[in-house]
Amino acid sequence: MVRFSEPCSTGNVAALKRIHMRSKVDKAAWIYVPMFSLGHWYLMLVDVKHLKLIYLDSYRISNDLENKKLNMIDVQALYLESLTLGQSWLSRPLAERPKFSRFEFEFEFPTVVALEGRMKLATDLVLRNHNPLSRDVVLKAIRHWRSKEMVSQPVRRAL
Repeated sequence: MVRFSEPCSTGNVAALKRIHMRSKVDKAAWIYVPMFSLGHWYLMLVDVKHLKLIYLDSYRISNDLENKKLNMIDVQALYLESLTLGQSWLSRPLAERPKFSRFEFEFEFPTVVALEGRMKLATDLVLRNHNPLSRDVVLKAIRHWRSKEMVSQPVRRAL
């Protein structure tokens, strides 16, 4: 997974475009940026159409909201702008590149997050091909569940 807090090499940028960009940045409706802070994952959702940076978090910590906001605007949005420099990110020669750092900031806190939604997000983050440890995670999970099966099965004694 490419972390937006580190500079991308030319190869990483090419891979980002090839694997993850379904459309040019000026035609994208949404850009999803998973973020990690203080041992917790949250999501920055870039709503390109409505010019918004949206903070989504099921576990909100009020004393850290301002830091996350600053990180999203001052670091990540500016980094997205620098990352998308150049004509290859745009749909046509005179298209305007989005100025992510000027987007309006918005907090959104889901009132109820369905368990299946959390599980799908967790599964996608862990098992998708962007995670080099996904195979290792699957193998460890299989071993774990097999060990649980062994413990939960009653011992049968020969008569």
